[in-house]
Amino acid sequence: IVRTAARTVGEAAGYMVNLIAPDRIMLGGGLVEALGDLYLEEVEKAARKSCMPTYRNGFKVSVATLGDDAGAMGAAAWAAQQSEKA
Repeated sequence: IVRTAARTVGEAAGYMVNLIAPDRIMLGGGLVEALGDLYLEEVEKAARKSCMPTYRNGFKVSVATLGDDAGAMGAAAWAAQQSEKA
C-alpha cells in the first residue's frame, strides 16, 4: 500500500516537473519521516519515469528537514520578505 501511494505521488511529481521544471522536489509529512528512504526511492523512480526525457535528470527529490516547524518557518520567511518590499 505504501509503495503504491509513493508511486502515485511520484507520478504526480513527474507531471509537475513537465509543467514547471523545478530543480528540487521536497517531500514532507509523517509518512515520509517514518519511512524515509523507501518512500523517497519509490517517489523518485516514479517521477523520473513519468516526466519527459528532457527533464529526467534536471531535478532532485529530497526529504524536508523542518518537520512540524515548516509552516511557521515559511510564514515567517514570507512575512520578512513582505516587510522588505514595504
